[in-house]
Amino acid sequence: SVGSEPHNSSLIIKLMKNNSSREIKSCKVSVRSTSSHKININTKHVIEAYQSHNLDSRNTITITELNDKRRVNIDFNGLGDDMYLVITAYKGQLQLEPNTEAYKLWKDIPLPIYQKFYFFNVTNGADIERLGSKPVLVEMGPYVYRSKWTKTHLVYHDNGTVSYREKKTYHFVPQMSAGSDADVITSLNGPLAVTLSLLQNAPTAVRIVVGLALDAVTEGFFIKRSVKQLLFEGYPDVLTTFGPMLNPKIPSNNNGRFGWLYNRNDTDEGMFTVHTGRDGMDQLNLIDNYKGQSHLDHWRNNSLCNSLADTTNAQMFPPIGDTSKSLYLFHPDFCRRWKLNFKTEHVKKGVTVYRYVPDDSLFKNADDYPPNACYVSRLPAAPNPSILGIGRSQTNFSKQRKIRFVSGVFDMSACKYGAPVLMSYPHFLNGDPIYTRGVSGLKPDPRKHSFYLDVEPHTGTSMGSAGRIQINVFINKPPGLFRYRNVPEIVFPVFWQELGVNVSADMSQRIQWVLKQPTLISSISSTSMLFIGFVLVLTSLLFPFYNNYLKHTAKKESGSVVYTDKSTANSQVDINKIMTTDPNAPPLENGIDNKALDAN
Repeated sequence: SVGSEPHNSSLIIKLMKNNSSREIKSCKVSVRSTSSHKININTKHVIEAYQSHNLDSRNTITITELNDKRRVNIDFNGLGDDMYLVITAYKGQLQLEPNTEAYKLWKDIPLPIYQKFYFFNVTNGADIERLGSKPVLVEMGPYVYRSKWTKTHLVYHDNGTVSYREKKTYHFVPQMSAGSDADVITSLNGPLAVTLSLLQNAPTAVRIVVGLALDAVTEGFFIKRSVKQLLFEGYPDVLTTFGPMLNPKIPSNNNGRFGWLYNRNDTDEGMFTVHTGRDGMDQLNLIDNYKGQSHLDHWRNNSLCNSLADTTNAQMFPPIGDTSKSLYLFHPDFCRRWKLNFKTEHVKKGVTVYRYVPDDSLFKNADDYPPNACYVSRLPAAPNPSILGIGRSQTNFSKQRKIRFVSGVFDMSACKYGAPVLMSYPHFLNGDPIYTRGVSGLKPDPRKHSFYLDVEPHTGTSMGSAGRIQINVFINKPPGLFRYRNVPEIVFPVFWQELGVNVSADMSQRIQWVLKQPTLISSISSTSMLFIGFVLVLTSLLFPFYNNYLKHTAKKESGSVVYTDKSTANSQVDINKIMTTDPNAPPLENGIDNKALDAN
């Protein structure tokens, strides 16, 4: 009956050793599940429970997938003392249904979410443009924005899913920043770099008109703008009007302004539909579809590169039972599914968490990792790619004459309307050294630039993250340009960002409460139901293994089902209160007296 209620429920059984018996060498317990809901088995010796005054246990076995009979046998060896067996069904409170704890945290995320931006200030822009000099960069930042995420337009469906939009707002936090958002940065002229790349695939007439106009309407390959202009506020740029001319699929709702995150403040990223966990906790928060589609359409048709299978938005995962299995996340800005692998286990603010990091194949090209071949490029393949001074290019070409970058970056052009935008780790961490040698001023550091996600395994709650990515632009010029003929064709780093989410002390305490608090089914209040439930559980768990032994010793042993009502539960459980049994419970058969149980 554990887990039959619409909230988390636990059943605590005390397994007591007979005073005259020898040391218990092992205890075998069989647990059967009639549904796909998570079962958590905790064991605790009585002596340890007295020392800690609660039933928290590090000796935990988590079951998320049972065999065909949905039954599992667990052996506990070397039990010389009495012990507790706690069976917990984390069910209703983790479902994304109104009035559950998970829903409250999921709908309006209470955690402080900070987005840090670091820009690469170009110190020798004139020499790069005129002489083709190696870019000299100086990192500036962080410029910190506090973000608020709120889910709106919620619609529940009969198949156990819910659709929503998530509005995100950003506010600059000067106290946490290295400077003002009015600081001026010398940065790559993004609209110009994009225009030059798109120009190569444009019709001849359009290419001639736009090419002639470039010298008259642009201020050069490097511009000076404030942080807020480069990000959310944007700035006027006539080149933004050329985009729809060069590629009709490019939206024309930018009001003639450009910013890397322009039109992204106080907006959403489209409609998500996710599973609520109603039909099984293994489906909790998994994406069913995005914008009405169950897969992406950016990449090669019918390929795994378009898959959204088993993905979440990384805010919440299904409970984790096996660390050998990977987690998957999807964000529209990534343009693909990310695979995350378990790395370490550690304690964060009193809660044990699993740290997951992206798979090593994330930014590898198809030469180094063939399954990535379906991530095709939409960039024009110039006949003679530029060669760096070290004698090697950052790009090469496949047999289909598609451009292919050396491992260390991800070509996003297919989902960015053909714009030469590439993603990487900050400072090209873990990338081919050719990228860092193309510019001066980069110092990759795993401590500062790696990407990780911390997850509480029993509830699947994200306990913290450092989502660090870098935005780069590939300088790809059409032939025949005079003014920009010397600009090197390299992958140019523009800025990198860190999305930081760390669990608050209050939320940490709430999660600890969920994990530690043994909550029995509160609706079982009558003595008859308590009696029936006790007999059924005791029979299924103990009698098959100790039936013969109990026939001879039942009068000398005591056992009890101990419970606390959810309405009176505290975050710390006093062992003496736990040992107190229901005074109204009737005596049990075979001399097992629930009233007579001594707290010691």
